[in-house]
Amino acid sequence: MKLIFLASVSGHVGFYAGEGTVVFLCLACAVLVALSVWMRHRYSALRKRMQQELGCTRAGLARAEAELEELKLQLAETGKALREAEARLGRSRTESENTEDELDRVRRELESVKSRKYISGPSGIKVESPDDALMKKALELVERNMDNSEYDVDAFVSDMAIGRTVLYGKVKECTGMSIHEFILDIRLKRACQLVCGSSFTISEISFMTGFTNPKYFSVCFKRRFGLTPSGYREKYASDGIPE
Repeated sequence: MKLIFLASVSGHVGFYAGEGTVVFLCLACAVLVALSVWMRHRYSALRKRMQQELGCTRAGLARAEAELEELKLQLAETGKALREAEARLGRSRTESENTEDELDRVRRELESVKSRKYISGPSGIKVESPDDALMKKALELVERNMDNSEYDVDAFVSDMAIGRTVLYGKVKECTGMSIHEFILDIRLKRACQLVCGSSFTISEISFMTGFTNPKYFSVCFKRRFGLTPSGYREKYASDGIPE
C-alpha cells in the first residue's frame, strides 16, 4: 500500500511540474518576442535618426564646400586686385620719377639759357602804363620768377611791398587785368615768344613759363591766342609773332 501511495503522489507531482515548465517557457517566449519587437523598433528609430543626422551633416559639408569655393574665388579676385594696384602704383612711381627728371632737365636747360634773348630782360614784352616805374618792377618780378610755378599772387604782392588792395587797383588801372590775370598774361606772352622763337618742345616751354601741367598750359594758351601752342608754332614760326 505504501508503495502504491508513493507512486500516485509522484505521478501528480510530475504532472504539475511539467505543466509549470510549459507555462514558464511560454512566458519566456512572450517576453523574448516583446523584447525583440521593442529592439527592432528602437533600432529602426535610431537608424532613421542617424540617417537624418548624416543627411544634415552631408548638407552642411556641401554648404561648407560651396562657401570654401566662394572664398577661394574672392581670394583670387583680391589677389588679382592687389597685383593690379601694385602694378598701377609702380607705374605711378615711375611716371612721377620721370616727371621729376623731366622737370630737373628743363630747369637745368632754363638756367643755361638765362642769358639768351628768350629769357633775359623784358624780352620785348611791353606794358603800356601811365605808371611806368611800378609796372616795370612788376614785369621784372614776373620775368625773374618765370619758371617758378609756385610764384603766385601772394608772393608777387609781397615782393612789390605794396598793400594788396592798392596794388590790385594800380594793376587794374594800368592793364585792365587782375593781378592773377597779369601774371598769367606775362607767362603766356613769354610762352608765345618761345613757341615761335625756340626749338624747345611744348612741354618744355610749359615748364619754363611756370606751368606744371602741359595740358592746362595748352588750354590757357589757346584761350589767350586762339590756337594751340603747336598750331601757333606751325602758323607763325616762319613769319614771326604777329603784333
